[in-house]
Amino acid sequence: MRLLYGFLAILTASLLLVLSSTVPIGSHAEIAPTKPNQGHTWIAFTSYRDGLRGVIYVMAPDGSDVHRLTDASENDFPIWSPDGKKIAFESLRFGYSQIYVMDADGTNQVNVSNNGLYEDSPSWTPDGKHIVFESSKDKYAAESPQFYVMDADGSNRFQITGTLPIGAAGPVLSPDGKQIAFVSHYGGWAIYIMDSNGKNVQKLIDEQLGPTWSPDSTLIASYGALAHLSQTIYVTNVRTGENQYLTDDSVYASSPSWSPDGKHIVFSSFQRQSNKTQIYVMNSDGSQQINISNNNFFDDHPAWSPVAVTISDFPIELTPIPTLLPTATESCDCTETNAAPDPQQRSTFFAQASAILSTVTALARETMLTPTPYTHTRDRLDATQTAIRGTLVIQRTSSFATFMTTAQSTDRP
Repeated sequence: MRLLYGFLAILTASLLLVLSSTVPIGSHAEIAPTKPNQGHTWIAFTSYRDGLRGVIYVMAPDGSDVHRLTDASENDFPIWSPDGKKIAFESLRFGYSQIYVMDADGTNQVNVSNNGLYEDSPSWTPDGKHIVFESSKDKYAAESPQFYVMDADGSNRFQITGTLPIGAAGPVLSPDGKQIAFVSHYGGWAIYIMDSNGKNVQKLIDEQLGPTWSPDSTLIASYGALAHLSQTIYVTNVRTGENQYLTDDSVYASSPSWSPDGKHIVFSSFQRQSNKTQIYVMNSDGSQQINISNNNFFDDHPAWSPVAVTISDFPIELTPIPTLLPTATESCDCTETNAAPDPQQRSTFFAQASAILSTVTALARETMLTPTPYTHTRDRLDATQTAIRGTLVIQRTSSFATFMTTAQSTDRP
């Protein structure tokens, strides 16, 4: 999944660099200011403010109370456990994707994949005891992955799919545990849903990616193309298939995630004036959008905690970014190893880099973009929806019927 989204991000960002329109920013009165480290919900996200590799941070829903949880060992796509005490995420610290689990304060990071395979897209079961994920047969994700479930500590792995179409990726389990949404480019990009046992595969919507379930498991937020190289957040009713977009063609949006009460959606948006990606929050009808990153960094892939959590301390951010080598307690069943730089030299470098980045962070905060009124009203969105959709060409394929017949007749565990 990381390879898929990474390729799409590079391709689309390159096209967007030639554009000059601005991304609208608004106010969000429903989200009250939070008190540092107290019992509020959190938004975990990936940031590149510490260099060229992804680091996972958390912040309050109003953009305050920002804290670093990991080092710069290329960590991405955080996802909260149902009780808010754990965060699963992907890491490339071994050179290929593995699934890790850590405490909400960033401590006790454990590689629960711990193998030589390419594994990503973790999704928690409702009881927090298991993780649904995808796994390929090698570390390069050269073959189409299958979906599995394992205990939260990485034990008792069980394959839940038989043969998925080429390009199937990103399993997301519904909060009620009954269905799994995923994407596939079989006959064109689309979002599919199936029962949690891997059966009853159905196409939900064409030309969209990044599905995420609403708290009541009735809606799926996703993102897809709109018009003029723009990308919008969509919401689809799982039962009826009704689909509506929430951001207009002046926004390049992706990676939606629901608030616990289903009243808000956090998402990423490419900033054309700064060539950066920032994190926004909006009402679930698309109104009152606000940039809660509001900085000059690259912030992406937000995930809203399902419950309020009190985190008393963040010990990871009090230390310099450490060596990227695995720790003594973090073994890997790798058959290949690479020579590592001198640990002392690396430690000195990161200590210096940490001091420099602290200064850069302070300067960036002083020069951050000033919010401007969000001028695109709900009426305007509704008025243009039919016209814009009329310009979209949605590719469908009759071969899906063959796939459906095969998928539903396959004897799966």
